Amino acid sequence: MRVINYFDSDRQDYWLREIRKGDWGAAGFLYELLSKGTFHDTVGERSKVLLLVDGDYG
Repeated sequence: MRVINYFDSDRQDYWLREIRKGDWGAAGFLYELLSKGTFHDTVGERSKVLLLVDGDYG
């Protein structure tokens, strides 16, 4: 397992689809912010979305 930054990934479309599938309460809100491009405007320019991944994902 490893941790990646969503914004550094070349597979953002993939991760966005995975976040959309999330069944935890904030997943829908996070998906909305990322898909509309308002994440940094809402939570700050220095904020990150860190993902714990298993396998060869980036």
